[in-house]
Amino acid sequence: MAYRSLTAVQPFAGGDLSSDGVLAAAVAARSFNREVILLILTSPMAAWGLNFVFGLHKQGYGHYLIASQTEQHCQALGQAWSALDQPPPPCGWATAVTHHPGWARWGLNGTVHRTALFTLRWYMSARLLDAGLNVLSLDLDGYMMADIYAVLRAPPMAQHDVVMTDVGFRRGVNCGFVYFNQVKVRARVRVRVRALSTPARCTTVASTPPPG
Repeated sequence: MAYRSLTAVQPFAGGDLSSDGVLAAAVAARSFNREVILLILTSPMAAWGLNFVFGLHKQGYGHYLIASQTEQHCQALGQAWSALDQPPPPCGWATAVTHHPGWARWGLNGTVHRTALFTLRWYMSARLLDAGLNVLSLDLDGYMMADIYAVLRAPPMAQHDVVMTDVGFRRGVNCGFVYFNQVKVRARVRVRVRALSTPARCTTVASTPPPG
């Protein structure tokens, strides 16, 4: 498979992914063929996350990066994985999300509220896209049973900019599977966060500047 990367990636020691230098180190260590798999993971989900990673390894994928809410979460993940004789997870955090002044304005906590996890997903997706990568962002309540890139990197999927899960007309799309494909055109991405009066799970907007 063209995306077997277990022996190609390097360890990532962690750090604040809001920093350009830390992000560059993460991209250099954890991406492969301009691809990265983004996992959002907190310490209570350590065993769940490790099971998901085992599925990635079964397909030969090592090019994944874990983003968590705080440094403490990453440290706790490392301790939990070490207890199972596993190497440290490639885990970073993003203070640009957790310390955003909007949380106080909205009466929320940027390190514990579930909206913060969704915001972290979109923020990190935008950061990795801006670094020139294609991003496969996945929820952990599943298991990789086959070579997903055989589908994503072939027509018709490879002809689309974004591939998401359609869960029906009334419920719209689900953010648990999102593939951002910019292999043909590199677009700089900016993120704006806004509060929406909706129960929808996808409440953070990643936008690209208009052409021209």
